[in-house]
Amino acid sequence: MVRARRLYQRWNISTGARKDEREYTGPLEFRQGKPMRPDVALAFDRMAAAATTDGINLIVNSGFRTNAEQAALFAAHPDPKWVAPPGQSLHRLGTELDLGPAGAYGWLSRNAGRFHFVQRYSWERWHYELRLPSFPPRRTARRAGFVRQPPARPAARLG
Repeated sequence: MVRARRLYQRWNISTGARKDEREYTGPLEFRQGKPMRPDVALAFDRMAAAATTDGINLIVNSGFRTNAEQAALFAAHPDPKWVAPPGQSLHRLGTELDLGPAGAYGWLSRNAGRFHFVQRYSWERWHYELRLPSFPPRRTARRAGFVRQPPARPAARLG
């Protein structure tokens, strides 16, 4: 538990009583009117500049959302297929961006990794997460309680 607290302090993650209450509490920067962590903003700026060079104008549709904002969004659109229930959206950690327009998805899938952005979910072509090398291994973050990943698929058998 001490290790988890250190991770929360390092990334300005509140230590709520429950895992779903934890959220980013540090400084925010705004791009296109959307809040995000300063490191996410810097990486986005670099990626957007490269996209512009290639004739693509990236749009930030969504960035950081508090648990309260997520609750209001879910109340307005209570379909968990499209909107995560409160406390389950990774936007609360400040590392997630919903990007557009749809015409940029191909460019993003080919280039986002150069800027440490990964497409978080295969079914959400717009949802990207900043994963910097300084983040702990996924196993450590998952144990700390602020990373949700789908279960791993078993490896295919050879021969």
